[in-house]
Amino acid sequence: MTEAQPRETQADVIHLDGGTLHDVEADSVRIQRGGANHIQASSVEMDQGGAVTIESETVSMDRSFTGVAQAGVVDLHQSSAGALLADNATIAQSRVGLLVTDIAQLQDSTTFVLLAREVDGNVETVLDTRGAVAAGLAAGAAVGIILLVNRMLRKR
Repeated sequence: MTEAQPRETQADVIHLDGGTLHDVEADSVRIQRGGANHIQASSVEMDQGGAVTIESETVSMDRSFTGVAQAGVVDLHQSSAGALLADNATIAQSRVGLLVTDIAQLQDSTTFVLLAREVDGNVETVLDTRGAVAAGLAAGAAVGIILLVNRMLRKR
């Protein structure tokens, strides 16, 4: 019979080399070839790792994945993220679904939606800030027209 993993792991420093943890709370977390469900730490480093959610002051990922990360500073290299919320994001050869940041420094990366005050570097974006506003306005107008036509047809 195997022992069950604890639901929550707390320590000053956690270094995981392989394996998985559920909820992690620490000052510093380093994951190599492993993963965690939720990480809350001052500093997070991942190399070939993954996490569903990360809350941290600094996040550094190399060949890793996260669903959602919220941090002051994010550094991604050959990694993927569903959503990143950061003050400053440096992203190289990576993919991000939604990137919301004050300053984005990008190199050979792809984002689906990019919302940033300042962007430096080359990035392939499906929707940038202007595109997101235009898409929102177009969607709002289309829904408004459909509702108006529907209302007119119901009166008859």
